[in-house]
Amino acid sequence: MARHRRFSSFIVVASIGLIVIAAFWSSECSTAAAAPSGERAGSPQPVWAIRGQYCAGFAPEGYFIAGENPQPTSFGADVHRRDGRGGASYAVFGGGPMTSLPALATPESAVATIVSNMGQTPTRFGNAQPVEPGVMAVPFQQPVANGVALYRVLPVPGGFIIVLREAMGAPDLWARSAAELTAVARSLRCNVPTVPTAADPPARNLPRSSHRSSSGNEGNSQYNPWLGREYYHDRRTGQNFWVSPSQDWSETGPEGAGYYIHNGNDTTKLDSGYSQ
Repeated sequence: MARHRRFSSFIVVASIGLIVIAAFWSSECSTAAAAPSGERAGSPQPVWAIRGQYCAGFAPEGYFIAGENPQPTSFGADVHRRDGRGGASYAVFGGGPMTSLPALATPESAVATIVSNMGQTPTRFGNAQPVEPGVMAVPFQQPVANGVALYRVLPVPGGFIIVLREAMGAPDLWARSAAELTAVARSLRCNVPTVPTAADPPARNLPRSSHRSSSGNEGNSQYNPWLGREYYHDRRTGQNFWVSPSQDWSETGPEGAGYYIHNGNDTTKLDSGYSQ
């Protein structure tokens, strides 16, 4: 099994008072591109809160917030898997004319620059696509990992601010667990003074008229493979779950169509969203 030195490091670049935090990951694997796929049998997946000083999110067992790096005008944080083979990150940084850096001139070039470790890591990017209002997703592959960058662009005087989430993993891990890693990244919320909370709203469940097609694929055109997990909870216990629309949706549950968990002879319908 390949061993990974670490998930991320922070590189600080100063230019005209702007500090840019870049979160990156390295390993010792060769890569092959892979999109999220059904990596587990159909059953809601329990998740727990993970918290740092500035950030919080949700993840299955085996994840933790490994580092946070607040700066006056930027921010970066990392989530690791305990086996060191993948994780997620959250970063806020500026771009546009205020930076005077050509590599950060546009949102697209800025994201590519950060994901590629300021151009030092060979990175091949796929096509960017919208995944929810105001959020773009860009899959990428590197010599050591596969991943996806999800980013939101916030206009500010003199340029823009990007809120960037990354999910990455060793190629074999990514092939079977990309949806899980991406869900961890999407769940991250950080208290960053330069980004108003309203500008970076929590990830939400998308409405679907059909949760599962006869072929087992997501049946609604709004579904996107990078959003392969939705967020539900057990109102009795407060336990949070991730569900897969293609694997976990039931049309014939005792309380009607929805997502259910089973504990012996007990069947409980889950409610949408995270419990607070």
